[in-house]
Amino acid sequence: MSENPGQGPRGSHNFDELARGLASGSVSRRRALKLFAGAAVGALIPSRALAQTCPGNQVLICHRPPGNPSNEQEKCVGQNALDRHLANHPCDCEGPCSECEPCSPPSPPGPPGPPPPPEPCREGGERCGEGRPECCGNLKCIGLPGHKHCRRRHDDECRERGERCGEGRPECCGNLKCIGLPGHKHCRRIRRDDPEDPG
Repeated sequence: MSENPGQGPRGSHNFDELARGLASGSVSRRRALKLFAGAAVGALIPSRALAQTCPGNQVLICHRPPGNPSNEQEKCVGQNALDRHLANHPCDCEGPCSECEPCSPPSPPGPPGPPPPPEPCREGGERCGEGRPECCGNLKCIGLPGHKHCRRRHDDECRERGERCGEGRPECCGNLKCIGLPGHKHCRRIRRDDPEDPG
């Protein structure tokens, strides 16, 4: 039997244990009377008067461990750490556990909102490529890197500057020539001083 027979968790008295102690003779009548009187007085004193107090610059909190908020404990924390502690533990509160609101952990974030509307497509003649929106309808982004524009192209039209040519593709437009290695030819403007220029 313990030093304080009948003393259970949180200072409550187990009177069955006390009666067994009296019957077996392990607890004196005087000791049993003291324990009984203590229990009666304790029942009459409000729980606030028995509440834990904290020293100096510390504050009493009710700590409810994450994942097991029903296992609440009263703890003292420094005044400086109070705000940070309460921010990190949403179920905890300042003061004794008997005065805290029931814990309802924050709900998980909801589904993300609708995606932003797509950017409008580029019309004929507008610049395209390099992160700009796609060309509208059957327009194609045609031209040299950094100078591409949305243009209408049919398979039988001539090829613009910078477009691939040769190998069954349509001819280059205007004064552009199909220049490059086999499989990598593009329509380019030929300089006047170029010896290959027929004109």
